[in-house]
Amino acid sequence: MYIQSTGLKLFTDFSAQYVPSFGKSKKTDKKLERTPDKDCFECQRGCINVKKKNFSQSDNEIVLKNLNTIKKEKLLNEEILYFLEPKSDAKGRVVFSPSQALVIDAAINKLAKFKATSNFLAKEAKEYKDQCHQQIKDIFGGDEKYGKYIVCRAKDAEGIYDKLIKEFKDNKVKIEMMDLISQNVFGVPITEQNKDEKDFLKSSILKGEIELEPKDYRKIAKILACSKKSYNEEVNWIKDLVGTRLILPQGDEKELKAVERYLTKAIKNGDFIPTRVSNYHANHILPYINHETAKYWKQLIPGLRVVETSEVRKKNGYTTTQINLKHKVKNSKGREKELWGEFQIRTKELNYIGNVEHLIYDILQGKNIGKDIPELEKFYESVGIKQAVMEVFNDPSKEAAYSNYESAMYYYVRNKETNKNPDREYSLPRLHEYGLADYWQILSFESLRKIDEHAKEIKNKYKK
Repeated sequence: MYIQSTGLKLFTDFSAQYVPSFGKSKKTDKKLERTPDKDCFECQRGCINVKKKNFSQSDNEIVLKNLNTIKKEKLLNEEILYFLEPKSDAKGRVVFSPSQALVIDAAINKLAKFKATSNFLAKEAKEYKDQCHQQIKDIFGGDEKYGKYIVCRAKDAEGIYDKLIKEFKDNKVKIEMMDLISQNVFGVPITEQNKDEKDFLKSSILKGEIELEPKDYRKIAKILACSKKSYNEEVNWIKDLVGTRLILPQGDEKELKAVERYLTKAIKNGDFIPTRVSNYHANHILPYINHETAKYWKQLIPGLRVVETSEVRKKNGYTTTQINLKHKVKNSKGREKELWGEFQIRTKELNYIGNVEHLIYDILQGKNIGKDIPELEKFYESVGIKQAVMEVFNDPSKEAAYSNYESAMYYYVRNKETNKNPDREYSLPRLHEYGLADYWQILSFESLRKIDEHAKEIKNKYKK
């Protein structure tokens, strides 16, 4: 087995035009253009043999750089990273074991693979965006009818890359990798542990009370390995390659019934192929699609999943109907293919709330909200948005209060739209009513809107 000694360079310099081959590698410096169902990342040159007992100082420095890249990209969780931390020799220099180097190499290759896949899929999304947009507009009567309320976006490479890492961590790291350790300690999968057992396992790892055998490192490296099978699974994590959204001006009963008629007709005709329907809302807020209508669609399409569990009951009141679907598109040669898409229904006012609120979500997810634009990063720092979000959401009582504020805002807007209780007067929720007056200038929806508008101006000005 070998570890990639030039992994860091290849990760940072990797060209978006090329997706490396899954097939047997040839010793050549020439990059080959590939189709996505054949791509992977394979070492071509500059390797060090992990079978030797000791690495040179330069070898260890390369592995350390790759480990720091993995930490920065947040591919692995804290527990797995603990096992990859190097020791120090008598001179204080870092020393990695061959087993650690094997896993780090596999992880750096996975990052390079995700980067290449993200660029490829982003290019594909951009290519088919207009076709998908027109398809949905036609379903809703074109520009003469509700089609004029349809907007469309192609998911960019950064968004795809972030999604791949998140899904990999959720599906592979937190489950499969942690299973290896859980089975050794408890004799049961991680999914069968309760919260206390999971906390105990994590604490034991970080205290150095659990060690991995070389075979365990090899199993982890295998989970990280790139293959055609792993590629197909990872691509299917991106269900919203092209996103279309219907932004209704009112969202009242008349509009929603019309929307249901348009969609039901398209489903019957095979023009709209949903795979999952999720009505996101709080218990006391009306969804956009009637539950009975969604159940009827399920009868029309075998295998359609209509989500009605706690997954779509949002404590903060977040409201939208989200439908995963398959678009049938044609490439430049006229060949038909399927493309994953996402269709959402929102009203104009709730669309605004959802958009400005997303900044809080991005901060909590650790995303790069500054987009590597110095002026944008300075602006966010000047308003103190990150600090305010972390202060509120790291305090359970403040977090609960803010969640109640969000829910009240969604409730206020949605009930005005539906006129559910015409005899009741609704007042606009104010942040100070929830004990969060100190954060009014930053986290109130009025302030978030101003922050969002100014951030957009900066993005447009310095857009690369």
